[in-house]
Amino acid sequence: MSLNAHYCWTVVTRDEAKAVKVFTQVSKSKKKEGIDFITIRKKENYAEVVYEDGVCLKWIRPIMNCKGSRFHRLWCDIDINQNYLEQVILPMACYMKYEDIVWI
Repeated sequence: MSLNAHYCWTVVTRDEAKAVKVFTQVSKSKKKEGIDFITIRKKENYAEVVYEDGVCLKWIRPIMNCKGSRFHRLWCDIDINQNYLEQVILPMACYMKYEDIVWI
């Protein structure tokens, strides 16, 4: 499946509790639509849930080696460093604007 065939959604925060809250909200919303998850992966600085409809929800901590990801929807920690946001996170955003960011 190509990157254009599914949507990548990303949560960027150092606070795991904030990421879990977003993951829970998205999962509840997907369940209401009758969509369940296919896979879940979790590591120290990263987590990922892939849903049956092709949506891939990722959590990444704001560290330098997270470069290279692409996403279509973003939940971002309000406390994130503005320079890091502009220089690392926003260049990875595809098909979205600054105004589309959901601040957590």
